[in-house]
Amino acid sequence: MPPPVEPTQMPVDPIISASILLRAVGAGYAALLLYRASDLRFGALTLMLLLMFVRQLLTVTEGGGSFTELPGLLVSVLAIGAVYYLSKYVEQEGRTRRRLTRQNERLQAQTEALEQAAHGILILDTDGTIRYANAAAERILGYDPDDLVGADAFEVVHPADRERTRGTFDRLVASDGAVDQVEHRTLA
Repeated sequence: MPPPVEPTQMPVDPIISASILLRAVGAGYAALLLYRASDLRFGALTLMLLLMFVRQLLTVTEGGGSFTELPGLLVSVLAIGAVYYLSKYVEQEGRTRRRLTRQNERLQAQTEALEQAAHGILILDTDGTIRYANAAAERILGYDPDDLVGADAFEVVHPADRERTRGTFDRLVASDGAVDQVEHRTLA
């Protein structure tokens, strides 16, 4: 009877070992980000890195050379870099979405406050064009707020008060942060 054959152990190739480790880590990282972010953009990267990992394992069991795997190793590094970049992009996107949601909530609250005000409120551009008119403006001025938006604010000022009112407005626009009050008659 022939003596039993001892299995020979293949030498560990550092490039192949690094490639396998890198692909496994990359696939795990992408899968973790896919789970955390619930963003399917990570799904394709996870699948790609997993397939590369499996391919690398098959290459090792079939005895492929390490030098031929160098391009694959570089692709793995680039793919993991893409996963990292995408994770930072998704984090920034989430921060931006939360910031915009807070700003929209504040803007909505301010708009509601303006609408509930008893005083007529007009918001003007620096050239005097009406950009906003609240509901009380209709009661005071007699014009529908939608008809006022886009109009020249000084067209509703009585002609005898127009020059003085326009002068006060221009002075306020020219001085940063100044506050003033002007009384004038309006056309109904």
